[in-house]
Amino acid sequence: MVKTWSIVVEGLVQGVGFRPHLLKKSMLNNIPIEIGNTAKGVEVILNADTEISANEYMHILTVDLPAKVRIEKWAIFKSENRLIYNSKIIYPQYEVNNLFITPDFSWCSSCKKEFDDFSNVRHDFSFINCTQCGPRYSVMKKLPFERENTTHEIEMCVSCSQEYSDLNNSRALSQLNSCKNCFPSSHLYFDNENKIVKEQLAKLSLHITNGKVVAVQGIAGFLLLLDYKNNQAITYLREKKNRPKKPFAIMFATIEQIKNNFECSDIEIKLLSDTSAPIVLLSPKMKFKERVSLENISGPSQLVGVMLAPSAYLYQLCISNDGGLIATSANNQGLPLSYSMPTANHLLSSIAVEAWYFDREIFFPQDDSVTMVTPLNQLPIVIRRSRGLSPSLTKVKNYYSTQIVLALGAEIKSTFTLAFESQILVSPYQGNIANLDNFERFSENINKQLTLCSVKPDVILIDRHPLFQHNEFVDSFKHGSLLVKSVQHHEAHACAILGESHLFESDGKVMCIIMDGMGFEDEQFIRGAACYIYEKGRLIELEKFPTFRYLFNDKMSFEPQLSLVSIMDGEVFDGMKFTFEESYLHNIQTLKARQPLTNSIGRVFDAFAALIGFDSVNSFEGEAVIWLDQFARKGLLEYGYEGPSYQWNRLSWRDLFRRCWIDIQNGLSPSTIVYSFINTIAIDVVNNVLDQKIKHLAVSGGVFQNAVLVDLIQSHCQSNSICLHLHQELSPNDENISFGQYMHYLHITS
Repeated sequence: MVKTWSIVVEGLVQGVGFRPHLLKKSMLNNIPIEIGNTAKGVEVILNADTEISANEYMHILTVDLPAKVRIEKWAIFKSENRLIYNSKIIYPQYEVNNLFITPDFSWCSSCKKEFDDFSNVRHDFSFINCTQCGPRYSVMKKLPFERENTTHEIEMCVSCSQEYSDLNNSRALSQLNSCKNCFPSSHLYFDNENKIVKEQLAKLSLHITNGKVVAVQGIAGFLLLLDYKNNQAITYLREKKNRPKKPFAIMFATIEQIKNNFECSDIEIKLLSDTSAPIVLLSPKMKFKERVSLENISGPSQLVGVMLAPSAYLYQLCISNDGGLIATSANNQGLPLSYSMPTANHLLSSIAVEAWYFDREIFFPQDDSVTMVTPLNQLPIVIRRSRGLSPSLTKVKNYYSTQIVLALGAEIKSTFTLAFESQILVSPYQGNIANLDNFERFSENINKQLTLCSVKPDVILIDRHPLFQHNEFVDSFKHGSLLVKSVQHHEAHACAILGESHLFESDGKVMCIIMDGMGFEDEQFIRGAACYIYEKGRLIELEKFPTFRYLFNDKMSFEPQLSLVSIMDGEVFDGMKFTFEESYLHNIQTLKARQPLTNSIGRVFDAFAALIGFDSVNSFEGEAVIWLDQFARKGLLEYGYEGPSYQWNRLSWRDLFRRCWIDIQNGLSPSTIVYSFINTIAIDVVNNVLDQKIKHLAVSGGVFQNAVLVDLIQSHCQSNSICLHLHQELSPNDENISFGQYMHYLHITS
């Protein structure tokens, strides 16, 4: 007798054209199926004599999959016997939604061709998308991903309805399908006369041409747009956003325009062309630097953040403004991203002359993702993981939780992680939740995610810092069986890279080196570096990094010269000058003994920048280190990985700084000194591993966003047959802390 089988397919299988593909294949091969989006992925129900036959049918149905589909696994279960005569969609309901959540996609190559084709009905259609592109996560209100579960509430016209039902059409079951007859209504906030999208965009372009700033609703939040060649407009925006030096990104219409203006390796082109449409940090060509004020765009950085327009209407705006626009998140410095007209009102009154929006609500707001590639070994580094990359982790597999775990991460570069069964969701970047507005958005997004997945936490994991705001947030979830557990900041970093690299399953020892700005340890010690050996569920710490005084709390992170004064410990080298008054220096010395100790490598880099000549405060996090990067890259270009380094006894940073200062006084070039300093740290990191006779090194922490440091460590590891493990899907900075807290909870026994 013919049996009935239920086959549950897990992976990236919703919102990517998988169901239409299966239905089409079933009809071509005469394999009747019933298929639906479910809480675990996609369920296929079919008749077959045996489980082996059912599995063979699935292999036939999954040949030549759509480009975005990624199957992780499928499981076959015996179902109640019934005959299936015709292939069709079904709509099963499940209590817990455990599936890969599809991220937002930029518009695809097929839609771009239709957009440029004068004979196509979607020629020049600003909201063009299909099953392979367009908003996903940002418009999800419920799971599974069906049209009625999104914020897109526009009724399809007859033609779009036919496309939606036609399995031979690229828009079959495209949940945001629309055309020029049924697209979302769009509006200019101040100008009610222009009703047509084309006229509205033309009005925005005119404002930009005249040196103004406009606000535009993007895929996952509002953007501020302006002419990247207009210095006056850029200066105006910097003043209004209180963003004096932090770099801006430029959005271009085509990859050819980017290639013409920037140096692009094959890996960088691949990143730029990815469906996530991230910002990629690139080196500008001379022709670009001759046409613009690089400093006005990128501040202290010699790199420029560059991205491709992720949607047709942003492409249209770029095209009408010489191919490119500065595009930055619509928010004031340090505040959350505006994603609706109510949240954008303050920008209209203070920054933008006009705002354009349309009737597609954004449910999960997200900033743009940011990536870079190291100059020597071409290693990708995620700087910010957000739109297009989050929330589902696709490369981290084989973890399973019997509990629903919510990890609340760090404070400054915050994310949260929601984990249950085999699902691990790491939120987009949430900002600094020490800011009340960001904390409220953080809390709101957690509640939305819990609602989306239909779960409530059994376990909440928090940072050990006693003053983090999210401790208050925990109270709203407290119930009798709720477990709340704290995890030390640097142990979470270590577990993040161990988990992402699947090293918990390793039989041998792994050395974990963590370098960042700070993480709470106790009132007498602010940790900023750690060296662990991981083996069989245990993290054993080794004392490896010299300490100095952490002066005046967070003030030290803004004033690199404070870090230098602390490391110098009262000694002032001949010829050294500070911007401080003599009396201020005296007060520092008087109060220093009462300040906690630290081994922060982030502050060491700040101090070194001050030693080299950075004589201002950090107007944004990491400014001094970005300023150093220009010299480091020049040195790397000159020496490769076999260049100079300093002899260092590992006991005192002051000793290393003294050697650098002698070279400065002797007129050695800044590029050689900076290279030598970073190479010294890279060699020391590798020597730590060699000293312990370990073959695996895993690194994490914000310092490992330094591309030259990563390149040098990688090269020295290769020379010494050490396997280096770097973050691939997550950022090395504090965004990975929430994931690391979850990994710590699963794997660390003591």
